[in-house]
Amino acid sequence: MERVPVSYLVGEAASWKHKGIPKVIFICTTCIDLFLASDYEALGRKIERNYGVRVGITRMEPVLNGRLINDIIKTNFGVYSVLRKEENLPMLNEVNIIGREFLPAAESDLPVILKNAGIDRVNHILHFKTLKEADRMCRARLNIAVEYGSLEAAEYMKEKWGIPYVYIENGFTPEHIHVNYMKIGEALGIELDDGVYLQAVKEKIQETVEACGDDTFAIGESVNKGSYRAAEDFCKMGFHVAGVFSRTIFGEDYETLARLAEYNPKMRLYISSLPGMMEYIEHPDCFDFSVGLSGVFGRKCPNMKNIPCGERYCDYYTLEKVLNGILAAKREKENMDFQTVNKNVMDETIEQKLSDEELRRLAAVRLKKWGTYRNEKSV
Repeated sequence: MERVPVSYLVGEAASWKHKGIPKVIFICTTCIDLFLASDYEALGRKIERNYGVRVGITRMEPVLNGRLINDIIKTNFGVYSVLRKEENLPMLNEVNIIGREFLPAAESDLPVILKNAGIDRVNHILHFKTLKEADRMCRARLNIAVEYGSLEAAEYMKEKWGIPYVYIENGFTPEHIHVNYMKIGEALGIELDDGVYLQAVKEKIQETVEACGDDTFAIGESVNKGSYRAAEDFCKMGFHVAGVFSRTIFGEDYETLARLAEYNPKMRLYISSLPGMMEYIEHPDCFDFSVGLSGVFGRKCPNMKNIPCGERYCDYYTLEKVLNGILAAKREKENMDFQTVNKNVMDETIEQKLSDEELRRLAAVRLKKWGTYRNEKSV
């Protein structure tokens, strides 16, 4: 993808016949464009009408919007707004996943459960190599809108092409994931069978909680949902959450924080955007495990094991992957503890051996002197 100034689009569009006409153009606007009331939508319509080039508009306006989520919303909208549906083509027995920039993991249960229920295909924008191929998403039976940032795009596709959508939020408890599957099934008018996955992950939770016992956990700011809600989910599953890291606190977070205080009144809250965190980096609180914590906050805690949480989907596989990561980290810590104990025992044994050797040496010296004394006495 080539980056060019907008002036190229306006002043040099005529030269495209010599340079090759692009299939799609994305215009990314900033706060100043909003202040100037720049009408890039009108420009996009003109370019498509005159040259057949699709134009998507994305916005980055953090100064005005104040929250990154608003930029994500506009980016999602810009991506799906460049799709086109040909007239009179039938709808397909397919489902779209929108709102995530990455594909589900190859091991994800989400596409499997949908296909087992009779869905022919589960689409994601990254499945397609060309824009023309991606246009089949306009004919899907349902959009699964993953997280808040995809809602505007889902509403657009519903209004434009009549595609209904179901909105699911990320969550770590098996009950939450099960409810999401039931919502998807209801929207499709079919029954989704997730029983095998649900039972398996419940057993994995029990195994992991029992293995960890009273081990302390910190929930990091890079988990695949808000860290406060993720911390609450981990508390519900039975883990001892002692710390939560987040970039900030919004008004809607206070109810969750109140519930967290009920689980653990001594739970600590760390706001990573505050200047005081620079001091924390040098003198951190160390926990047994952390989930989704930025490396900088744990670099001086060599015995704290961090479990990455980069999967961006609400499925059983994502939860199981985190649980397996915790179990692997637990085994690694136990192995390290065993090696440390072994080393201490060996060090004590070596010290003891040295002491014994020293005693033998002293004894030999004394015997030698005593023998010499006896010999001298006998003469």
